[in-house]
Amino acid sequence: MITSELKDKILCDLVAIDGVMLRIDTREKGKDYDIDRYTYVSILEHFERKGFIIQNSLSTDGILIINVTPEAHEFFQRGGFFNQEEILKGNIEKLGLGIDLLSTQLSPNLLDKAHKLTSIGGNILSALNLMQ
Repeated sequence: MITSELKDKILCDLVAIDGVMLRIDTREKGKDYDIDRYTYVSILEHFERKGFIIQNSLSTDGILIINVTPEAHEFFQRGGFFNQEEILKGNIEKLGLGIDLLSTQLSPNLLDKAHKLTSIGGNILSALNLMQ
């Protein structure tokens, strides 16, 4: 399964290597993370969509040439994927607390709407926890 932790490990390894252009044997790298080559390439494609790498070529023997962008370094220095999820969870929890506080100050006809919003926030948090 592709988790935030797995993506952070791969991103960490990419930004730790000296140089911008890297030659990667996707078969070997997949083994390094106990995943198959296709999952590894899929994660790199995700990184490309996010602007963290630029894929230059993929040969039939699994060799991939990529450029690591400054965005990858910045994202990793800010805590990576795991930190991004934690910030999102924290913001949703704050929203729930704010709605709870607001619900004590609302008239009865708006109270039901506040409870629905609290329920939605709780469902989002539950879904995020399941994705880990």
